[in-house]
Amino acid sequence: ALSVRAMAANFQTSSIWWKAGAFSGALGVVLGAFGAHALKAKVDPYMLEVWDTSNRYHIFHSLALLFVPQTLVGKSTKSSYVRKIDF
Repeated sequence: ALSVRAMAANFQTSSIWWKAGAFSGALGVVLGAFGAHALKAKVDPYMLEVWDTSNRYHIFHSLALLFVPQTLVGKSTKSSYVRKIDF
């Protein structure tokens, strides 16, 4: 059983990770659109492929940030901090 203080700490921590993941994902969409439309006429096809690959990795990592709170459920604040570093 978690104390109220531990549950509040986990909620605040998970809220931060959700916000970071959501912001990062939105930024990935914006950067992807920028690459698809603005860069298309300005860079060669190889560099456009590099941009696409890096943007894809950005989106995957944004999704991973959204799953961090799931790993923190029921953990103490200290172990949550260590787990975040490992992630």
